[in-house]
Amino acid sequence: MKTFISLILFLVAFGFNSQAQCGPTVLTPTPEAVLLCEGSDTLVTFAATGTCAGTYQYQVQIGTTVVQAWGSANSYLAAPIVSTLYTVKVRCSTCPAQIVTAEFIIEVSEEPTLSGNTFICSGETTSLLATTDTTAVTWWDSATAGNQLSTTNTYTTPPLTTNKTYWAQASASTSNSTTGSVLITECGTDGMNGGTGSEDYIEISNLYSTAINTTGWVVAVSDSYTNINSVNSVLWYLPSSFSPCSVVTKTDIVGSANYWGSNIFWNPNSNSWAIIIDNLGNVVDFIAWGWTGAQIAGLNTTINGFNITIGAQWSGNGCPSNCGVINGQMGSYSRTGNADNNVAADFICQVTSTNLVNAGLSCGWSASATCRYPIEIIVDTPPTASNPATQHYQCPADVPAPNVNVVIDEADDYTSIPIVTLVSSVSDGLTCPETITRTYKVADSCTNFVLVTQTIIVKDTIPPVFAATPVNITVQCSADIPAMTNLNWTDNCTGSGSVVGTDVSDGLSCPETIIRTWTYADNCGNSITTSQIIKVHDTTNPVADAMVDVQTIELPPADINELTGVSDNCSTPIVTHVSDVSDGGYCPEIVIRKYSVKDACDNEIFITQKFIIGDPVPNAAFLTSSTELSNMETHVDFTNITTGAASYVWNFGDNSPEETTFHANHDFPDTEGAGYIVKLIAFSPFGCSDTAKVVIQVIEETIYYVPNAFTPNGDELNQQFKPVIYSGIDVNNYEFYIYNRWGQLIFESHDVDFGWDGTYNGKLVKDDHFTWKIKFKSIYSDKKKEVFGGVSITR
Repeated sequence: MKTFISLILFLVAFGFNSQAQCGPTVLTPTPEAVLLCEGSDTLVTFAATGTCAGTYQYQVQIGTTVVQAWGSANSYLAAPIVSTLYTVKVRCSTCPAQIVTAEFIIEVSEEPTLSGNTFICSGETTSLLATTDTTAVTWWDSATAGNQLSTTNTYTTPPLTTNKTYWAQASASTSNSTTGSVLITECGTDGMNGGTGSEDYIEISNLYSTAINTTGWVVAVSDSYTNINSVNSVLWYLPSSFSPCSVVTKTDIVGSANYWGSNIFWNPNSNSWAIIIDNLGNVVDFIAWGWTGAQIAGLNTTINGFNITIGAQWSGNGCPSNCGVINGQMGSYSRTGNADNNVAADFICQVTSTNLVNAGLSCGWSASATCRYPIEIIVDTPPTASNPATQHYQCPADVPAPNVNVVIDEADDYTSIPIVTLVSSVSDGLTCPETITRTYKVADSCTNFVLVTQTIIVKDTIPPVFAATPVNITVQCSADIPAMTNLNWTDNCTGSGSVVGTDVSDGLSCPETIIRTWTYADNCGNSITTSQIIKVHDTTNPVADAMVDVQTIELPPADINELTGVSDNCSTPIVTHVSDVSDGGYCPEIVIRKYSVKDACDNEIFITQKFIIGDPVPNAAFLTSSTELSNMETHVDFTNITTGAASYVWNFGDNSPEETTFHANHDFPDTEGAGYIVKLIAFSPFGCSDTAKVVIQVIEETIYYVPNAFTPNGDELNQQFKPVIYSGIDVNNYEFYIYNRWGQLIFESHDVDFGWDGTYNGKLVKDDHFTWKIKFKSIYSDKKKEVFGGVSITR
């Protein structure tokens, strides 16, 4: 078992006949062991040797905990508070799998444990006791040098009035028994002094500075040059107490005091190994020569009842197998110093030094240190406390009673909880604001005290609050403005009440705006104002009853009194005549009379009345019993077929009196060649008239016939209107004309056989009465005669 060792995890050739490979071979921490005062630190540096084309990288651990990760820093600042064993590892950046480890230990001289009061009242003394488990303690008045106050671990101070620092000095030393190892230090394979020349030798060293309990530990050796798992049947049990810095040896010289007990099956240039196994089956140390790294890694055998394999206890090939006689003297595989990197480089081939600790091996270490630790005595000073925060309250009723708990940060360097008491509570007697000053006393157990004050300001800054303000409204009329009401208020300090408002008008109208305002101020002048906007704006039109249509013969003058039901929601409206607008018609003429009804806000409506001047023109028409009279018969009957008329006037065109009968008959003068225009004037009830006329001719006897009606309705009967000539007329001097009731020529013919088909401009005319005229010469006379008559179209 070993504590202060270096572990090499890479393959390196044996020093005296191998080639260097990539990676470190040796790692040395400096210092490897040191004694520190608790609370101080030390810098440990690392030096690595080997072959590295890149850079060396280091990692520091405490157990399995990494305290400094892999990096190029080749030092570590150690500051443990207890004694600590560190493991440092090194690798090369170009072959990081090859790792060498080493250990260093930092012993710590513990800080003394102090007993006694370090907090005292001013003028008091205190007795101090400083103790440690392992070191002596003395008292001093400075960190270095200075005066020694006590040669023992107790010291009583003089009366103190200010803080004072003393130093407890602990003198420590150590002889570290945990630094060392139990190692195979020599293996000889080719004879030794006192032998026959072929004896073998093995040496085990205890490099601890104290005895090691090795009860149950055994040393085993190989028993075959070809089978690495073959074990010599004899086991060497190490002593139960292995003396410090000593060696134990065995040889296969029969009869020797250190006889192994059988032949040790070793020989130069042959493969062999040796191993130390502790009482728990752990591999303590191992050496092999001749075997390859793969063969060593495959070792799997049973020793002392334990299954044994080689893990981290060896890396790479074994040492070269050619270590024998050197210059005529027995040679051994000898350990290089304390190196224990578990590689072939840990050993060199040199002359055997039997039964001696090899030169260069170190056993344990020792150190001493003197450490001073400051002890501060705190002399009680007056307690501290901050003035409580200023408090603001709205109303006197809100102010709480005095309360010592408002002092929240009272503290003392000696008394754990100072006592707080009320001294006074004083008002300045003012209002808005009133200031109250409360004084509290904070005292410690040494009767030291301070006074703190709390300022309380009472000032009502919150304005009163009105109940809901009436919503803004718009009314039509001044009479609609709601009556003034009081508005309720509440105040955080004053209580509650009500206040009357005021109305202010903008002096305008249509609209008029009235601001109704309520204002209240509390005892501290906090004021609140709220307003209601009342807009007086008549937007409602006046009203008036509708006027009935009037049908009359003539338009009467406008009269505003004709309007009825005229009224307004707010005022008396004004009625004016606006206009009379005619449609330009006749019988009837339509006149729209407009009146304006307007209130004081110019809300206006228009009332119209329709006047119907006259009525539709009647359709005057009549039939005659004859329109051509011979001088022998001049009596004619007239049949009235007028529509839409109420009265009639007949004018016979012969200066005879007019008649007003519905139908008429008349005897005309028998003057040959005379013509008379007979008119029927038909009047509507409101005086509109229409005239129908026909010409009555008194001629010499000519025989022809002119119908007074025809029916051009497409039924092939009575489709044309034309005179029927029997005799007495020159057909070559014949003219036939048709006129409408307005005297417009709508048809003419010069052919007695070509009559009127009832059309004008290609369209059938409507049923009506038409006037016809015939011009002809009698065959008996050169004088052309004109005959007039009427014809009606009826369908």
